[in-house]
Amino acid sequence: MIFGGLSMLSYGIIDYMGAVLARKESTVRITLWYFIISSIIMAVIGLLFIKAPSIPLIYLPVFAVLSALSVFALISFLKGLRVGNISVVSPIASAYPIIIVLTGVFLLKETVTLLLGSGIVLIILGTVLTSFKINDMKRLKIGKMLPGVKYAIMTLLGWGVLYAAVGVISKSLGWFYPVFIIAVGSAIILFLYSEAVKIKISFPKKISWLLLIYIAIGIAAFLFYSIGTDHGSIVVVGPISGAAPLVTVILAVGLARERINANQAIGIAFIIIGIIVLAL
Repeated sequence: MIFGGLSMLSYGIIDYMGAVLARKESTVRITLWYFIISSIIMAVIGLLFIKAPSIPLIYLPVFAVLSALSVFALISFLKGLRVGNISVVSPIASAYPIIIVLTGVFLLKETVTLLLGSGIVLIILGTVLTSFKINDMKRLKIGKMLPGVKYAIMTLLGWGVLYAAVGVISKSLGWFYPVFIIAVGSAIILFLYSEAVKIKISFPKKISWLLLIYIAIGIAAFLFYSIGTDHGSIVVVGPISGAAPLVTVILAVGLARERINANQAIGIAFIIIGIIVLAL
């Protein structure tokens, strides 16, 4: 729960920072450098402090698929926001912890009691409610809602499978190297994608310090999640980590003076109650 909470806090901060960065620079360009610099930093950490485990060859294609899935989910999310509406795309994509919970129950045979299940449901439902503003939904027409839905569902599946797989793999290979290998693979794939579609990939010097802080917190977020799943249950860590919109909304209110809608307030309450229930 502690590392799940730290992951939630970190992801909530970078989600807010990502929105700021996206107004200053291409999102794909930011993400490419996120993966490149993350890979370099984690390579140094691994060489100096963490002994590499023996990785069976069977894991290599698995990591290749997960790296591609990481990039696929990101691009699907961005495409959904481009053709659809954030009030539709965000809450659907934010429901990805459902897949993590199902993986823990059916694949890892983790036990979910009635109390634990209630807390998980409250957190996931609260995350979805916190991810959008009901006022924006009221102004939408069905025709405008549909274009982003398919991309939101692809994002939900992509993130759900990715984080569920990391939770499973971390139990056999440890908390560090699965995250590191996926970061390297994602950097390579996104670089090739950027070259193929002719996206400018030079380092954005004007936002260098903000980007480096974003990357450092992002590394911490993924590693906190992996540590949590390595030492605990993914059906607990996954929903807590995925409740990052709670932190993002609080930052938006505190720093950007945005107003909270009624559904967001209810969502925040659900998340807090759910976390308390999991702690019982």
